[in-house]
Amino acid sequence: MHDFGDVFFSKEFVEPRPLLQALEQPAGCVLLIDEIDKSDAEFESLLLEILSDFQVTIPELGTVVAVASPTVILTPTASAISATP
Repeated sequence: MHDFGDVFFSKEFVEPRPLLQALEQPAGCVLLIDEIDKSDAEFESLLLEILSDFQVTIPELGTVVAVASPTVILTPTASAISATP
């Protein structure tokens, strides 16, 4: 009997979201992450992993390393800016 478990956890079945797309751009890109202060802890952990080495580990696929380092722009919400003295 054929084991299909490894087939479904392959590159063909991963929907590349903007962060993964940014790592895979051959000419680099600008990655804008707006209202970063509204993000949850899980996203912050993922973002820290990506920005520290421009790579991310996906358990089913392994480590995806940036072809060219993206330029990253982080912005807070307007209320966070107005709340600072």
